[in-house]
Amino acid sequence: MHILHLKNDLYPNAVDNKTQAQSTSLLDTINGYRMISVKRDRLEYIYEQNKAQALRQAIPNPMGLLSAVQSGSTLKAAASILYMAVDAKSSYDAASSQADLQFLKDGWELDDQAADELHNSTKNALNYMYNMVRDYDLPGDYALNDESVEAFVSWTAKENLVSKISWLESNQKTYEQFGPYWLELVKDYYDAENYVQCLDSLNHYEKVSTRIFRKDLDYAQVLPMAIISARETMSEN
Repeated sequence: MHILHLKNDLYPNAVDNKTQAQSTSLLDTINGYRMISVKRDRLEYIYEQNKAQALRQAIPNPMGLLSAVQSGSTLKAAASILYMAVDAKSSYDAASSQADLQFLKDGWELDDQAADELHNSTKNALNYMYNMVRDYDLPGDYALNDESVEAFVSWTAKENLVSKISWLESNQKTYEQFGPYWLELVKDYYDAENYVQCLDSLNHYEKVSTRIFRKDLDYAQVLPMAIISARETMSEN
């Protein structure tokens, strides 16, 4: 869900105290993930700068190289240059290892923050679901668990239209009160040129949908499919 969609499109009359608290929690979660992403970008920049600084500091002093060459002794010059090269390599390795270690530690901290955000958002969503089902005396079957949501997302992403429709149809009992389920069937039946069932799925969506947002953009996206399906199956009247 885009943060602007959550901030601007919620229909105020559909927001009770619990939904208000949940939407505020979602905004905090989205912002938390956004800031983690910003911190990762900053961390990457600092890491690159530290590596570059380590390389600059490891490069031998040109004046030292010149003095070694001008010493008059080929053997001493070679030894001095070799020493400078080895010392530069050791200095770079030490500084580079320190930068790598700091980058790794800071990355772990951000990973921990992301894990905390995920845990809190999951916990809040679970409590919100329990509260809404209990307070409004809703059938427990209306509330989808994580496995059902993940399965739905996975199957809607598949490209095999026949197997996708077959799976959706066989799991209707699980998702029949879930609006996006019917919208997915609208699109899939339309792509399969099954226009009668396309319209039937849209009718089911209209029965189970509630006005949560000011504008139902998902519904609007499938209306052209419904219009074409109606043209293919109905009289002009």
